[in-house]
Amino acid sequence: MKQFSIIIPYYNSSLTLEKAISSIDKYFYEYNFEILVVNDGSDDNINVFEKKYIERKNITFISQKNKGVSSARNKALDRSQGKYICFLDADDTFYNFDVRRIIEELDRGSHLICFGYKVVSERNTVIDSVEPEQTRHNVLKNTIYPEIVCKHSVGGHVTNKVFLNSIIRNYHLRFRENISFAEDLVFVTEYLNKIQMVSTFETSMYHLLAHESSIRGSVNKPNKKQLLKLASVVEANYYISESQLDSHSKRWFASESFYMFVSLLHKSKQFEDAELDEQMRIYKQKIKSELVTFLFYKKTRFSILQRFIGVFRYVWY
Repeated sequence: MKQFSIIIPYYNSSLTLEKAISSIDKYFYEYNFEILVVNDGSDDNINVFEKKYIERKNITFISQKNKGVSSARNKALDRSQGKYICFLDADDTFYNFDVRRIIEELDRGSHLICFGYKVVSERNTVIDSVEPEQTRHNVLKNTIYPEIVCKHSVGGHVTNKVFLNSIIRNYHLRFRENISFAEDLVFVTEYLNKIQMVSTFETSMYHLLAHESSIRGSVNKPNKKQLLKLASVVEANYYISESQLDSHSKRWFASESFYMFVSLLHKSKQFEDAELDEQMRIYKQKIKSELVTFLFYKKTRFSILQRFIGVFRYVWY
């Protein structure tokens, strides 16, 4: 059995994929690892890369029609042979990735490793740094709930974590393909439901590339497709509400989801689209149960004015 499976979902990222693979080779060369690259219906020159790496027995290229990042990751999970699972996006790179330290922590009984990451520009300038508040060795999972959901010093990304494949396989954990926003967080919380012990490293081991074309930069002025992807936060909130997270984390995420959705409701008025309107109204009914939480839960970050605006937008759509 291989030690690590590194999963890379790929969609039109030919300019950065080679750099991503090189960062794996740099830090994992002493270990038995495999790379699973899932081509999610790209129309660029992915075939050039397949030919370049054809003699690499530890790299597998998998192709599928465009179904999204969750489907791509799930297909790779089905093929993975590693004891440990890492996720790397094709735009990003590992940086100062301490494999030995991670293995030692997992051997001590930890079921999940969380570490920091830096958000970098296309010019490799650090824009932001997100790191756990402290290094913790093998602590109960509820210790980090607020840092994953509320404080974001750990965050819900799967790319700054290392998972046990045995847990994923035994409980058949998969990414929810019906959501396109916060799907990472849902996977992480459902994984946490099945484990007990977690470790965090107060250091960054991942570089996340920020660029304007990504959905991260589309929140303010989304097109119709992006708007629906973002609105699926309503579905994500349902799964989070069913998780074993503490009450504060659930209510925090419910409030965030409600405010984000009603903001998208407001933006959707610029589109005269019957299909979009119908889907937004379906989501509106699903988020209805969180209206009271959004309005009265005092520990969220929203002011009284923001709450009033949010409820007004919800009622008058």
